[in-house]
Parts: sequence; structure tokens; C-alpha cells
Amino acid sequence: MTRVTDRSALTCTAVLLSAAMSHAAWAQSAAPTTRAESLFAQGKQALESNDYAHACPLLQESYGIDPALGTLLALAVCHEGVGRTATAWREFRTAADGAAREGRTDRERFAQAHITKLEAHLSKLTVAVSSDSPPGLVVEVDGTALPVDQWGTEQVIDPGHHLIAAHAPRRQPWSGAVDIGPEHDVQTVTVGALAPEVADAAASPPPATDATPPPASPDTSAPGAWKRPAGWIVGGAGLAVVGVGAVFGVMAITKSSDAKSKCSQSSCTDSAAVSENQDAKTAATVSDVAIGVGVAAVAVGAWFLFTAPSAPSASAALPIVPFVGREQAGIALIRAW
Repeated sequence: MTRVTDRSALTCTAVLLSAAMSHAAWAQSAAPTTRAESLFAQGKQALESNDYAHACPLLQESYGIDPALGTLLALAVCHEGVGRTATAWREFRTAADGAAREGRTDRERFAQAHITKLEAHLSKLTVAVSSDSPPGLVVEVDGTALPVDQWGTEQVIDPGHHLIAAHAPRRQPWSGAVDIGPEHDVQTVTVGALAPEVADAAASPPPATDATPPPASPDTSAPGAWKRPAGWIVGGAGLAVVGVGAVFGVMAITKSSDAKSKCSQSSCTDSAAVSENQDAKTAATVSDVAIGVGVAAVAVGAWFLFTAPSAPSASAALPIVPFVGREQAGIALIRAW
């Protein structure tokens, strides 16, 4: 007797659990439907008041939860009211097909009437793409990829401002925009060429070459580069002038000695001796001036050399050497071959 009672209790418990689970599952499946119906009721009320701004989002959300035919028709009417003619046209076509399958001729006629009305006002856009487009090209209209089979063909589109974009691997993206009119406007947008990414050109290695770069030429435009040649020239000229002064000094001493040899120590009446003595004084004056100027020039040349930039290599140098002879003086440029 006890076993029968236990078996009966277990059977009742299983029935109760099964009923509870079925009710919970029904409640879970009924919740979205209830939500969709509530949204539809609110959207339908706003639509009847021509409050499209509130009606369309409510009906769109309701149709996303429960894609009922009546909700789709109401949503198409709402989109038509806000001027989204292409969107409404597509929704009426979908609703007409669904009504035909369900045998709802009243809804099918309603949808077809709106389709005919909208087709007289539809605007269209053609997105032209070059035949040599890069591999992996993606074309988007307002952020939604345009199927490849719709490239270069007229497609109905809502009036307003639209963004066209294109991108492909290892290419710079392209974008454009177009404004579509509300009444049977027909426009074409051509996707421009997608340039290679800048990183590609920067990352490519320079072409290999066996040529040896030419040696760098010395910088002759460095500040103060002129001082070295100027120092040699001025210093050499100064030494040459000193040499000239020395020559006149020797002449002065010689002439003075000759004049003294022709005269006595107390007086001199020889006109030739007087003339030589006068020439000696003149030569002495020239000697003093020349030596003074020459020494100054040598000092200036030395200053130029000390303050000049570093000298070029010895093999490239061109020495400037002053010389003084018995009857001549000057400078010489020396070059070895």
C-alpha cells in the first residue's frame, strides 16, 4: 500500500513540474509578443495623429520583435509620410508579397495602390565603379555595403543627403556625397581611383646600386674660407714690399758711401757727389716707407692665416712663396708635377 502511495505522489509531482515548465516557457515566448503589440499600439496611435517622428521608431521596433504583416504596412505608411519614398516602396512590395501568400487580397490591394503611387515619384542613384577596381573593393552607401551586382545600375533611394564610400586592402579610402531630390531625381556617382597607401611607398627599400658615391667636394662656402688665400696673398705681398724697401736701403747706403768718398769731411763742392747724396736720402726715405708698409702687410696676412678655418689637405694646397732678388722682388706660386 505504501509503494502505491509513493508512486502516486511521484506521478503528481511530475505532472505539476511539467505544467509549471510549460507555463514558464509560454510566458517567455509570450513576453516579446506582448512587447511588440504594445509598441504597435503606441505607434499606430501616433500614426493616426500624423506624429511620424514618434510613430516610425515605435513601429520599427515592434516589427523587429514580431515581423507581422499589419505592422509592416503601418511602418510603410509612416515612412511614406516622412518622405522616405524608396524605403516605403520596398516595404509595400514586401507586404504585397506577404499578403498574396496569406490570401489577404484587401491588404495586397492596399499595398499595390501605394506602390503605384510611389513609383511616379521615386528618385534613383547609380554608383559607377571602374572595371579595373582593386581586389577586395567594398562600396558603401550611408554605411551599408552595396552588393556587387548593383554596381553601375540604377537603384531607388530616399531623397536627401547620402554618403558614398569605398575602401580596399592596401589602398587609401575614397568618399563622396550626393544630394537626392524628392521628385524623380536621377543621379550618378563615380567612385574615384583608390591610391596606394602611403606606407607602401615609404616601406619599399631603395633600389640596389653598385655605383660608388662620388667623394664629397670640399666646402668652399664656409664662413671665413676666404681668409686663408687672402692671408697668403697679403702676407706675400708684404714680404715683397719689405724686399723692395731693403733694395732701396742698400741703394741709399751705396750712394751715400760714394758721395762721401768724393768729398772731404768738412765740405763738399763736387756736384756729382751732392747729387748722389741727395739720391741716397731719397732711396733711404723710400726704403723706410716700403719696409714699414711691408711689415704691416705681413702682420695682416698672418692674422688672416691664424683666424682662417682649417686648411685643406697638403696635396691640394698651392703654396705662395715670396722672393727677393738683388734688383727685383715678388711672389711665386709653386706646384709640383
